[in-house]
Amino acid sequence: MKKNTSPESNKQQGLFKKQKNPKAKVTPLENNVMQELRKMEKEAFELLGINENDSPNIIVNSIYEYIERLPGLNNGRHDADEIENISILLAVAWGFAVCKEYRWEWNYLEIKGKIERSYYIISPEHWYCCPPFYFITKILSGNNAGLDGINDNTVLLLFNMIKTLEEKIPNKKYTVIS
Repeated sequence: MKKNTSPESNKQQGLFKKQKNPKAKVTPLENNVMQELRKMEKEAFELLGINENDSPNIIVNSIYEYIERLPGLNNGRHDADEIENISILLAVAWGFAVCKEYRWEWNYLEIKGKIERSYYIISPEHWYCCPPFYFITKILSGNNAGLDGINDNTVLLLFNMIKTLEEKIPNKKYTVIS
């Protein structure tokens, strides 16, 4: 007889108790900050040629395709200011798509000694978190190389992987993914 080791059965058996990260401090974003992020999201939709009624999958696919079409992405031919501006818009749109699809939420996260207070999207049970601005900037600046040494556009990959993340409970809360 096969033993049931799913996260749900483990939770029911009390094998996984919520482990707090005593060094973590999560703070909700202020209303004016959320409003500003929503404005940037609309700018990103204009840049991508999509609208706010599109599904998170369409939004993330559009971000992926936009990044793929950027000329010179793998050889550093982009101006740093241009990368920063595009990164911000795409990160906001990607972050909101994750929040809508998987019920994650925007917050400030600070982990003493490791992470300065910054913008993160955080999973419903707080096991995982992602810094969208860092994640997208890393890709657009050519610093997301795979084993082959080529910069990888992983916006779609990470978005799809999030679907099953909560099934794999890490040792502590706020495990960073990017």
